[in-house]
Amino acid sequence: AVVSTQSTGALAAGDCIRAMVGDGNKEHYLVATQDKELIQELREQAGIPLMYISGCTLFLESPSYQSRGDAEEKLKNQDLLSEFEKETIKQLKAERGEGEDKKLNRKRKRPKGPNPLSCKKKKSDSTETKKKKKKKKIPKSDNDVALKSDTVETVATAVHPEL
Repeated sequence: AVVSTQSTGALAAGDCIRAMVGDGNKEHYLVATQDKELIQELREQAGIPLMYISGCTLFLESPSYQSRGDAEEKLKNQDLLSEFEKETIKQLKAERGEGEDKKLNRKRKRPKGPNPLSCKKKKSDSTETKKKKKKKKIPKSDNDVALKSDTVETVATAVHPEL
């Protein structure tokens, strides 16, 4: 955007920018320049964002220390809540039973035992007293053997009838 100035006569570009920005940058200008001296001067003033080109890249500088300090002061001095909002908050806290001096009762964390999955089992001395139970073997009867041999013969005759 083109901004008209009230200056009469020819001014240098840096002087014109300084005049436009003024003391507090009331118009919220963003200054983009390659002039190193002008950049150094404007860094000392609060509230002036600076942009410059280096190579083929545009850089927007982070806020200067003066700008950061000025913003922090404004935030500290600024009252974020109105008086009505403050009174409403106090009333709501009183209704809920929350006092300003009331401490939160938090459940205290107590030390827990070790993880049972990560612990080795204790070796017991009673292993000698325990006896291993043996499985009882059931003796095969002669009928079971005869039944198995009959099924083998029937399968063989089904496959080869000449046997």
